Amino acid sequence: PGRSIFEPAAFRDVLFFLAWATPLVIFFAVWAATAVNIPYQDDIDAILESTSVIAGGLDSFSEFWAALSKQDDERRIVVVRLVACLMYWATGSVDFRFLALAGLCSYLVFFRMIFLWFRARPNLSMVLLLPIPYLLFSNFNYEALYWSIIPLQQIAIYVWGFASIWLISQNTRAGLVW
Repeated sequence: PGRSIFEPAAFRDVLFFLAWATPLVIFFAVWAATAVNIPYQDDIDAILESTSVIAGGLDSFSEFWAALSKQDDERRIVVVRLVACLMYWATGSVDFRFLALAGLCSYLVFFRMIFLWFRARPNLSMVLLLPIPYLLFSNFNYEALYWSIIPLQQIAIYVWGFASIWLISQNTRAGLVW
């Protein structure tokens, strides 16, 4: 049974919401106050080099794809490069803070999936969800949070992989189409 937005919320519900929202607000506020728009290590060759090649103009889709999927050390970082190129085409520059923020927002997707999973199981108390935002939105992996390539390359990819598995496990048409 859902609540109407016009019903007064119980004090307990307000406290519960604040307990969940506090780590999110602190996490993004600290990140926004301390993140800088400067490339770090692999950002230079992995993002800027491919973006400048693509911005210089390519003659075919195969050249575009080759620039996006070029081997960088032991990995191919197509998603990060594609987002950087889209940002460059839209704004005329590459903002490393925005690249990291785009990846960090995948934490919100992951938290939403966990919340929906808890809510779908009436035998589980929502109190059990309370530690999740404190673990998920902590600065335990601070190096990954401030290095613009990592949030989209590793954090977001794992979250989207988990989302795909979770949607397929729901055994619905939407989950199977995903």
